[in-house]
Amino acid sequence: MKKYFISAFAVMLLAVALCVSAFAADITVGTADELVAVMNSVDAWRDNITLTADIDLSGKEQTPIGTYDNPYSGTFDGAGFTVSGVDITSDALGVGLFGVIEGATVKNLTVEGNVTSTFVAESAETKVDGLYSATGGAVGVVLTGSTLENITGNVTVAGPCNTGGVVGIIYNFDETPVTASALVNNGTVTPSLGNCGGVFGRIYVKSSAKVAATVDGCVNYADVTSSSEDRNRLGGVVGYVRSEMGVIEIKNCRNEGTITGSNSSDSGSNIPYVGGIVGRAENATGETAALQVTDCVNTGRIDSTRCGAGIVTYFSCGATCILEPTYVSGCVNTGKVTGSYYNGGIVAYTECVIPAADESGNAIVNPAIKGNLNVGVVEMGACSGGIIGRVKNVAVENNVTLENMVFKVWQTDGGDHSVFADNYYMEGTSMLGIVATNDVAVKHADVANQASYATLDFENAWVMGDVCPMPKNLAAEPVTVSAPIDVTSIIQNAAKDDDIFVTEEVAETTAASEILIDNGGESGTNPAIIVVIVLVIVVIGVVIVIVKKKK
Repeated sequence: MKKYFISAFAVMLLAVALCVSAFAADITVGTADELVAVMNSVDAWRDNITLTADIDLSGKEQTPIGTYDNPYSGTFDGAGFTVSGVDITSDALGVGLFGVIEGATVKNLTVEGNVTSTFVAESAETKVDGLYSATGGAVGVVLTGSTLENITGNVTVAGPCNTGGVVGIIYNFDETPVTASALVNNGTVTPSLGNCGGVFGRIYVKSSAKVAATVDGCVNYADVTSSSEDRNRLGGVVGYVRSEMGVIEIKNCRNEGTITGSNSSDSGSNIPYVGGIVGRAENATGETAALQVTDCVNTGRIDSTRCGAGIVTYFSCGATCILEPTYVSGCVNTGKVTGSYYNGGIVAYTECVIPAADESGNAIVNPAIKGNLNVGVVEMGACSGGIIGRVKNVAVENNVTLENMVFKVWQTDGGDHSVFADNYYMEGTSMLGIVATNDVAVKHADVANQASYATLDFENAWVMGDVCPMPKNLAAEPVTVSAPIDVTSIIQNAAKDDDIFVTEEVAETTAASEILIDNGGESGTNPAIIVVIVLVIVVIGVVIVIVKKKK
């Protein structure tokens, strides 16, 4: 009898040991050698790691932590410390201090040094086995279920595509949201191809989560420049956004750097889309696909050889995107915007195909540009406006533009169902194109008088600042208002060009399963699977003991 209990006890000990080994360890790292050891150990890429000191990696051989096959999946807490001397050059698909993370948390960390991708790409859309290349100062690729919080990048970042000062790409094709908050970029970002941003190069989602990705309180202080002839999309916060299902939220973000895009292209998707917050955004195919930009600020200069905007340069909405609204709301632009074609203080151009109702007869809410303030100069372009340059199927309402600009053009296409209502502009600026009868000109002497803005919602959305109305959540943002330029002798014809834009990219064919990697990959078996195996072993062991006991 005794030996049966000993056997059962041994089985239980084995089960406990296996369970313990299935889960991540909690470790501390306080030296360069210890961090390099983490870089070189796939088994450590599921551990929970806490820094205990500043770490200088200068002179150490370094590789990114995590790959698509074996992403980092633990919690990395920098505890407010800095990892300096980063010097990573790699041809991997994900390049950064962290190459690829999934279901991970990276927080409270400053990264300093150089990160370079040598991946050979023919275009910004080059993929290997359905996967994109991406380069970021802190993280190259962020997969589903990951959280980034309080990370500062002081990194010189160079890569062929999807290049960001802090993150290369957020890539969520699963049901668990990705969140990124309080990310700050001070470093130089140098893309050789397209999709480049001060903080993020690209955000791409196809998720069953209602909100697939949230970007909150992220800031870029650095100048960002791209001369790519291929997909020249760049933004102070994110260069390129695409949702095929799920909402992408970008809120409380800020750009103070000069964002410059130039190339020789004059049509299609390769022209420069240069935005203070977002370059180019597409919402396609999925009913819940949407972009929602709120309470963001741009103070940096926006220079483009084609299209530029203070907040979002371009957004599109497909006819199937009917369940979640796309909008730009409560934002402020004070930066100068220049470009040769479509330009806007808030948005340069929209291209939305919105049906009157869905198949069940439910009304569809138009995408909206609402409750924004522009006091930045918007220079001459074929279609330029203090709020928007050209618009299609978007509600443009309750915005204020008091910029010292030369041309103001709101152009719509035939069949357009845009709504213009209760927008305010400074008297003396040129108004060409569409001007709704209830849009109001305000005398320069009256811009600080609340009574001049009778239809603005000063109870919920606006407050009266010292010099002009302010979106409520940005009431403390400093702004100045200049007297208008004399434009009486200027004539500008607004000619639309149907060939300049491609409404949306070709639909992606990547299956969700192609980018969902089990935590631990080939070398780290999924803990849930191990637990199931262990339980089976325990049950079998107990049964054997009972059977032998009965005999």
